[in-house]
Amino acid sequence: MLKKEKSTPVFEKVPLANKASFLFKVESFRSFNIPWHYHPEYEIALIKKGNGEIIVGNNVHFFKSGDLLFLGANLPHLWKSKKTNSEKTNNVEQLILQFPHDFLGRELFNKYEFQSIRNILHKSTLGLVFLGKVRAKIAKNLNSMQKAGDFERLMLLFSILETMASSSEYTTVASPGFLNTFVRYDEERMNKLYHYTLSNSQKDISTNKMASLFNMEESSFCRYFKKRTKKTYIQFLNEVRLGFACKLLLENVHSINQICIKCGFRNISNFNRQFKAFIGKTPKEYRKSLF
Repeated sequence: MLKKEKSTPVFEKVPLANKASFLFKVESFRSFNIPWHYHPEYEIALIKKGNGEIIVGNNVHFFKSGDLLFLGANLPHLWKSKKTNSEKTNNVEQLILQFPHDFLGRELFNKYEFQSIRNILHKSTLGLVFLGKVRAKIAKNLNSMQKAGDFERLMLLFSILETMASSSEYTTVASPGFLNTFVRYDEERMNKLYHYTLSNSQKDISTNKMASLFNMEESSFCRYFKKRTKKTYIQFLNEVRLGFACKLLLENVHSINQICIKCGFRNISNFNRQFKAFIGKTPKEYRKSLF
């Protein structure tokens, strides 16, 4: 359940049923439209169906079916996917595991035996995306939770955390600099800003236009965004566009010229240059590496 405290931050109150110490649930929606929010619980999310974008801290990750994310306590994030015309079909589904740091007592993770788990909990403050064999192993345990009893679920949770702690198969999402810039009273404005960017990234967007939308001077808007994300707005916009380009290249339906236009770039040379700087390969080389 999401609630607004006063008129500023969007805070999620995680409900724990039947005096349970942590929450496990299966969620399905027509589309993701979960606003910029945070909660004190850690969150493990397995995407069972669907694709879209999640902004974690100051970076965007384009998720797809099979993706596994671990989000730290109080790490702001936003889920979004395209709406469909169907009113009956749920196009996104995920398994969610949420637990507070003290779900079995305040001293649990301070014990010597939990040192490696304590380390991965700390790393999750930037948001982690798990990959490869470790992702498959964790996904298997999460799927097993659907039919497990209460105690078995607890043991599966510890197994998941131990697997994460002993793995190096993950990437981080947010930049380290973001942790010192998150200001909760700005969440409402940042939520609108992120949603607008994700919904309109294929259009012609300038810092001047964004400043007008938020009733700010262009120079003030640029300072505001960089102070809170440690990057310029144009850098962030290009990352959103290039992430979408990677998704389209993977689908292998459109030509590179078509993808360039669909992602909001106005000429192919700029697109190629930006893509290579961001990914390390040209769009053509990246597509070739996928197939």
